[in-house]
Amino acid sequence: YGSMTYALLKSYTLCGVGKDDPRVQKCVEWLGKNWTLEENPGFEVPAGDKARYAGLFYYYMVLAQSLDMAGIDQVQTKDGKPVSWRQDLRTQLEKMQQQSGSWTNAKNSRWMEGVDVLCTCYAMLALERCR
Repeated sequence: YGSMTYALLKSYTLCGVGKDDPRVQKCVEWLGKNWTLEENPGFEVPAGDKARYAGLFYYYMVLAQSLDMAGIDQVQTKDGKPVSWRQDLRTQLEKMQQQSGSWTNAKNSRWMEGVDVLCTCYAMLALERCR
Protein backbone atom coordinates (compact mmCIF):
# COMPACT_ATOMS: atom_id res chain seq x y z
CA TYR A 1 0.00 0.00 0.00
CA GLY A 2 0.96 3.64 -0.33
CA SER A 3 2.76 4.46 2.89
CA MET A 4 4.88 1.31 2.76
CA THR A 5 5.86 1.92 -0.88
CA TYR A 6 6.93 5.46 0.04
CA ALA A 7 8.86 4.04 3.02
CA LEU A 8 10.61 1.65 0.62
CA LEU A 9 11.50 4.53 -1.72
CA LYS A 10 12.85 6.47 1.28
CA SER A 11 14.93 3.46 2.34
CA TYR A 12 16.36 3.01 -1.16
CA THR A 13 17.31 6.70 -1.22
CA LEU A 14 18.95 6.52 2.21
CA CYS A 15 20.96 3.52 0.98
CA GLY A 16 22.20 5.49 -2.03
CA VAL A 17 20.08 3.72 -4.65
CA GLY A 18 19.65 6.19 -7.53
CA LYS A 19 16.61 7.27 -9.54
CA ASP A 20 17.76 5.20 -12.51
CA ASP A 21 17.72 1.94 -10.57
CA PRO A 22 14.88 -0.40 -11.70
CA ARG A 23 13.71 -0.90 -8.11
CA VAL A 24 13.28 2.84 -7.60
CA GLN A 25 11.60 3.16 -10.99
CA LYS A 26 9.10 0.42 -10.06
CA CYS A 27 8.29 2.20 -6.79
CA VAL A 28 7.76 5.50 -8.57
CA GLU A 29 5.65 3.77 -11.25
CA TRP A 30 3.37 2.17 -8.62
CA LEU A 31 3.05 5.46 -6.76
CA GLY A 32 2.03 7.26 -9.96
CA LYS A 33 -0.55 4.59 -10.87
CA ASN A 34 -2.03 4.84 -7.39
CA TRP A 35 -1.59 8.58 -6.83
CA THR A 36 -4.09 10.08 -4.40
CA LEU A 37 -4.14 12.32 -1.37
CA GLU A 38 -7.66 11.29 -0.40
CA GLU A 39 -6.60 7.99 1.19
CA ASN A 40 -3.64 5.69 1.84
CA PRO A 41 -3.93 3.72 -1.43
CA GLY A 42 -3.62 0.01 -1.93
CA PHE A 43 -5.85 -1.43 0.76
CA GLU A 44 -8.10 -4.19 -0.52
CA VAL A 45 -11.87 -3.79 -0.18
CA PRO A 46 -12.21 -6.83 2.17
CA ALA A 47 -10.18 -4.87 4.72
CA GLY A 48 -13.13 -2.50 4.93
CA ASP A 49 -13.74 1.04 3.74
CA LYS A 50 -12.28 2.52 6.92
CA ALA A 51 -8.94 0.76 6.26
CA ARG A 52 -8.22 3.11 3.34
CA TYR A 53 -7.67 5.91 5.87
CA ALA A 54 -5.43 4.00 8.29
CA GLY A 55 -2.16 5.83 8.79
CA LEU A 56 -3.22 8.71 6.53
CA PHE A 57 -1.04 11.32 8.19
CA TYR A 58 1.94 8.96 8.34
CA TYR A 59 1.30 8.45 4.63
CA TYR A 60 1.48 12.20 4.01
CA MET A 61 4.71 12.49 5.99
CA VAL A 62 6.53 9.58 4.34
CA LEU A 63 5.24 10.65 0.88
CA ALA A 64 6.79 14.09 1.31
CA GLN A 65 10.02 12.81 2.81
CA SER A 66 10.63 10.13 0.21
CA LEU A 67 9.80 12.20 -2.87
CA ASP A 68 11.85 15.14 -1.60
CA MET A 69 14.82 12.96 -0.68
CA ALA A 70 14.69 11.18 -4.04
CA GLY A 71 14.64 14.53 -5.87
CA ILE A 72 11.26 13.88 -7.47
CA ASP A 73 9.35 17.11 -8.12
CA GLN A 74 6.44 15.66 -10.10
CA VAL A 75 4.61 12.35 -10.07
CA GLN A 76 3.27 10.94 -13.35
CA THR A 77 -0.25 9.67 -12.75
CA LYS A 78 -1.75 6.66 -14.53
CA ASP A 79 -3.35 8.98 -17.11
CA GLY A 80 0.04 10.56 -17.82
CA LYS A 81 -0.72 13.81 -16.01
CA PRO A 82 2.23 15.28 -14.10
CA VAL A 83 1.35 16.24 -10.54
CA SER A 84 3.32 18.82 -8.55
CA TRP A 85 3.04 16.88 -5.32
CA ARG A 86 4.31 19.66 -3.03
CA GLN A 87 1.55 22.07 -4.05
CA ASP A 88 -1.13 19.38 -3.97
CA LEU A 89 -0.07 18.11 -0.55
CA ARG A 90 0.00 21.64 0.90
CA THR A 91 -3.52 22.23 -0.41
CA GLN A 92 -4.76 18.91 1.00
CA LEU A 93 -3.31 19.58 4.43
CA GLU A 94 -4.70 23.13 4.47
CA LYS A 95 -8.17 21.69 3.83
CA MET A 96 -7.80 19.21 6.68
CA GLN A 97 -6.43 21.59 9.30
CA GLN A 98 -8.76 22.05 12.26
CA GLN A 99 -9.88 25.35 13.74
CA SER A 100 -7.34 24.93 16.55
CA GLY A 101 -4.51 24.70 14.00
CA SER A 102 -3.99 20.99 14.59
CA TRP A 103 -4.71 17.92 12.50
CA THR A 104 -6.29 14.57 13.35
CA ASN A 105 -7.41 11.56 11.38
CA ALA A 106 -11.19 11.70 11.77
CA LYS A 107 -11.74 8.73 9.43
CA ASN A 108 -9.54 6.14 11.16
CA SER A 109 -7.78 6.49 14.51
CA ARG A 110 -5.69 3.32 14.04
CA TRP A 111 -1.99 3.66 14.88
CA MET A 112 -2.85 6.52 17.27
CA GLU A 113 -3.94 8.85 14.48
CA GLY A 114 -6.88 9.96 16.60
CA VAL A 115 -4.30 11.83 18.69
CA ASP A 116 -4.01 15.36 17.36
CA VAL A 117 -0.43 15.85 18.59
CA LEU A 118 0.78 12.89 16.52
CA CYS A 119 -1.12 13.88 13.36
CA THR A 120 0.01 17.48 13.74
CA CYS A 121 3.64 16.33 13.97
CA TYR A 122 3.20 14.21 10.83
CA ALA A 123 1.53 17.12 9.01
CA MET A 124 4.25 19.58 10.00
CA LEU A 125 7.00 17.17 8.92
CA ALA A 126 5.22 16.76 5.58
CA LEU A 127 4.80 20.51 5.13
CA GLU A 128 8.48 21.02 5.86
CA ARG A 129 9.22 19.14 2.60
CA CYS A 130 6.64 21.14 0.62
CA ARG A 131 8.63 24.37 0.41
